[in-house]
Amino acid sequence: MTTDDSTSDWTGMNLIAGFAPDYRRGPVQPARDSVPTPARIAAAALARRPGWGLVREFYTDAEFYRHDLARVFMRYWLFAGASVQIPKPGDYFLFEFADESLVIVRAKDGGIRALFNVCKHRGSRICTLDKGHATALVCPYHQWTYDTEGRLTGARFMPKEFDKSEFPLDQAHVRVVDGLIFVSLAQDPPPFDLAARDMGAYIKPHGLESAKICHSKRYDLSCNWKLVIENSRECYHCKVTHQEYCKVMYGATLDRADSDWAGTLARHSPQWKRLGLETEAVPFTPSTWHHAGRLPFRDGALTQSLDGKPVAPLMGSFTEYAIGASAVVAYPNFWFEASSDHAVTIRLTPVGPVATRMDVTWYVAADAVEGKDYDLSRVTAVWEATGSQDWKLCQDNQAGVNATRYRPGPYFQTEGELDGFVSWYLRQIA
Repeated sequence: MTTDDSTSDWTGMNLIAGFAPDYRRGPVQPARDSVPTPARIAAAALARRPGWGLVREFYTDAEFYRHDLARVFMRYWLFAGASVQIPKPGDYFLFEFADESLVIVRAKDGGIRALFNVCKHRGSRICTLDKGHATALVCPYHQWTYDTEGRLTGARFMPKEFDKSEFPLDQAHVRVVDGLIFVSLAQDPPPFDLAARDMGAYIKPHGLESAKICHSKRYDLSCNWKLVIENSRECYHCKVTHQEYCKVMYGATLDRADSDWAGTLARHSPQWKRLGLETEAVPFTPSTWHHAGRLPFRDGALTQSLDGKPVAPLMGSFTEYAIGASAVVAYPNFWFEASSDHAVTIRLTPVGPVATRMDVTWYVAADAVEGKDYDLSRVTAVWEATGSQDWKLCQDNQAGVNATRYRPGPYFQTEGELDGFVSWYLRQIA
């Protein structure tokens, strides 16, 4: 492979950042105190060769990480959790990242609010437990009190002319898609209706609004958040790493035996359509941040389990097994993969430049009884294995990126969605 040694298009940026594009050796980094952060980031982005990876700073640098928070996580829609976590008015849980904390609460009117967990008196955190139930939200510092809509209802000893109506809690935007809660901390978030329609077509049949959370698990990873998404956008690694997943999912191995993707979809589509299920895939495009589709099982598999056999009663509106897996992804922090008898959500939360938290949650039908209707270890087996395998890959990836000899490499031909994510990301931070 050859590289273009021309520097005519780089002169201005090189003068600004001291940044020389050499894909064989990697870019020479400017001194941190000599170049403003926006210029450093712009230079690093410009240095990226299409179809190749990103330079180290995108995965390690604290200033780049803070820029990610500001330009991606503070601007976009984020998956926070499920409405079944807060079934009754007053139920709440916290959704937190970086320095931000939101109280996701079921209000008295039955709606869901995302209240900034910052008291309007002197800024104290109000809710300090990860989850709970409260008829009112009382700041532990000076007992200013708010209702579940965020209105200030009590402020001890304040003067008679003090107007409580002028001090409500700030609120983030909230949208609920068939039982899944998305929030945006932006003043003017990206349009959500198209994503809600596309995602909802695949999520709705699983009946998550009335499902039961049967298990949840948190993983704290020593890696940058982008490495986790990059890992999820390709299956170049799947055959060797994800034997449990590949055993049931058609197409995951990339082998010749898995090469008739169009023909396999054509065989399964009549059944899916007969059941009224969505079959039209929604791909990522340069202007969108979500994708949805239905993934076929291997012949004979009925659900996403180690042996392909059912692991729980049918959930939602399903009347048959073997409907394939509903798969939804929304940048920057949401994955959903579900069979007819159980569903899985995965939430990514950035914690630091090389720290990421993954919350994995499994759902079954609301009336399913553990030990009678399902064995928890069978419900969770495939994604316990697949997730743990991926988390190790991501952390090993970070360890290599940290090393002095790391240089961006070229993507394989099947890593097109990975390249698409990196391109999307660079557009957000520009």
